[in-house]
Amino acid sequence: MRIAFLGKGGSGKTTISVAYTLYLAQKKKQVLAIDGDVNMHMAPLLQTDQLWVHKHASDVQKYLEPALAEKGVPIIGTLPPTADAKYINVSKEDPFLKKYATVGLEDVPLLTVGTYESKDAGANCYHGKLQVLELMLHRLKDTKDQTAVCDMTAGIDALGTSLYMASDVNVFVVEPTLKSVQVYLDFAKAADEHSITTYALANKVVDQEDEKFLRQHIGEDMLIGIVPHSTLLRKIEQGEKGKIYDFVEINEGVFGRIEEKVSGVNRDYQAYMKELNRIYRLNCEWWYNDFYGSDLTKYIDESVNYEEVFAA
Repeated sequence: MRIAFLGKGGSGKTTISVAYTLYLAQKKKQVLAIDGDVNMHMAPLLQTDQLWVHKHASDVQKYLEPALAEKGVPIIGTLPPTADAKYINVSKEDPFLKKYATVGLEDVPLLTVGTYESKDAGANCYHGKLQVLELMLHRLKDTKDQTAVCDMTAGIDALGTSLYMASDVNVFVVEPTLKSVQVYLDFAKAADEHSITTYALANKVVDQEDEKFLRQHIGEDMLIGIVPHSTLLRKIEQGEKGKIYDFVEINEGVFGRIEEKVSGVNRDYQAYMKELNRIYRLNCEWWYNDFYGSDLTKYIDESVNYEEVFAA
């Protein structure tokens, strides 16, 4: 299963992402943490190092699509898996994760996309770095009993990539403010048009008035849980190690409801591949074909049955 945490900058989505990861790990679930945010805050909370995967994009392409890479075919992030594709398993013993992930608290492997470098100033968009994450997620062979927890880019930025549809469930962390609620509603509207389930998780809720405000603007059905305001958040952000476990314990009930919702989703493999093919074709037609001087859509492998791949 895959769950992505999104939210307006400063909403607390990274703390929630890490806390949910640790909640699952403490229950002896196999879990993979993925930091896809430009600000990269998961590693410090998981008390591990960072390895910026985007710096190894070429090697990642060769690993995941060896046949195409050997032919020198341009491999962009939205490329659907081919028959020769290699897949990543949710296990710290997986060869890909052993090479590109670091291991944090509770033996959780962490993939970190990376961020800007000084040479990027004024020239490179973060979406270019996110292509390596797209490529990895579309080749992540997770099972019903395994979970990939993704800390995504802030706001509605994921809509500019295929990442908005790469998870089984999106959870948007929302503060009790009009701005925060509106960002969620904008994302949810776009995601709903493509049948992507997006719940709201209330965070930093002070009192019943805050709860009432959120229920009125979001609705009961889509509000997956409420995380009360806590001084623990500030202590965690100030770098006090161990406080993240206190946060997990206090909000165990909320995380249990999230786990229940996520586990109840059945992935539609055919719909997933259809949407990925659509996005890849759009990417190619809009500018990649012109950029590379070739029709890249010819590399779509219609022989791949995503459901059979995951069942194997």
